[in-house]
Formats: sequence, structure tokens, C-alpha cells
Amino acid sequence: MFKKILPLLVVLGLAWVAYSKYQGTKFRYSGTLEAEETDISPGVTSQIDSVEVKEGDQVKAGQVLVKLQCQEVRISAANVQSDYARAEKLYQGGSMPKASYDRLRYQAADANLKLSWCDIASPIDATVVSVYRRKGEWARPGMNLLTIEDLSHPYAYIYLPLAARSKLKLGQELRGYLAGDESKAYVGKVTYLRPDAEFTPKNVQTREQRDRLVFGVKVEFENTDGRLTPGLPIEVKLPE
Repeated sequence: MFKKILPLLVVLGLAWVAYSKYQGTKFRYSGTLEAEETDISPGVTSQIDSVEVKEGDQVKAGQVLVKLQCQEVRISAANVQSDYARAEKLYQGGSMPKASYDRLRYQAADANLKLSWCDIASPIDATVVSVYRRKGEWARPGMNLLTIEDLSHPYAYIYLPLAARSKLKLGQELRGYLAGDESKAYVGKVTYLRPDAEFTPKNVQTREQRDRLVFGVKVEFENTDGRLTPGLPIEVKLPE
């Protein structure tokens, strides 16, 4: 008797496992991880003296990434500072009009600002992902020297029908799972709710899904172990 029942118990057990797995994923929506990129450009035209970082380096806000030679900027700043020092003495002695003194003071401040641009620093904590220029090359304003990414806070857009989107609010915590890996849940936070409906993007698998009107929701994650890298698919679980 037991031998007859055993196959049935096995089938029921497998069905329960499949059902449990389905229950755990039916409120999930897939997205692709991205990271905020920042292109680093110079503020002055100069020859590159040194590139202080390489691809893959993690940098802190304020850390120098590229040093420029800036000969012309340095010479100009030295001349302006000398003129300003003389003007300050003349102004204090009553021998220079305030308008002339203010003009030289502005020129000195402008020269110091341009001098500070000769050491190009990172504006954020980030990871260097691309370096485009090397020592000895000329750099000019608007030229991309390197690109950094904030890999500590990757994000993904998921696309939801109105009924599901209406249950979310800014700042709400969600859980994300790397596709195929249930071992760890990553804490995510809703940072943007797109107000307009759109058709599901073309990277969604089926035509039926692409033809649906949905709302984009941006979810930003804490990359605590460094595994959340741009390009990876992630599944976001919604509250039931």
C-alpha cells in the first residue's frame, strides 16, 4: 500500500515546492541595474601632467584624478597676484579708486579659481570605469578625460501596471534579488515614480508584455557586497 502511495507523495511534494517558489516570485518585477555616471572634463586648456588613477580604482570625493601642467595659468595667476598686492597697498593708502581696486580683486579671485582647476578632483565617491586621455596629451574644456560611476548606489527601473504602482510611494523600501539567486535580498528604495504611462521598453521579453501600458519606477539599492554591477538583471519584490 505504501509503495503505491509513495509516488503520489513525491508528486505532491514537488508540486508544493513549485507552488511555493511561484508564490515567492509572483509579486516580482524585473529590471536591469544601472549606475550614475559622471564625465570628468577640464575647466582650462592645458597639457596633461599626470593621470593619477586607472580603471577600476575606487576614489573619494575631493581626490585628485588628473593634474594639468597649466604653465600659462600659473604665469597669469602670479602676475595678477602681484598686481593685486600692489593695489591693496595703494588702496589702503588712499592712492587708488575703489573701482580699480575691486577690478583687480576680481581678477585675482578669477586667477585663483582657474589655478584650482589645474588639479581635477572627483566630485563624488565613485569607481573609475574609463580613462580616455594620458600624460602629455592636450586637454580642453568639454573634453571627456575619464568617467566615474557611483557603484555604491546602483538603480533599476521596473515597469508596473497602474494598480501596482498606486501602492508605492517615494522612499518606500523594497527588496531586490539577483536573477537566479535567492540567497540574499538587497534593500532598495523607491526614488522616482514616473507620472506618465508608456509602453513597456523593448528589452522586455514578450510582445504581449511590450504592448502593455505601464509606469516606470526607479529603485535605488545599497550595494553592500559589491555584487550589484551595471547590466545585471534584478528582480524587485513588491508588497503583497
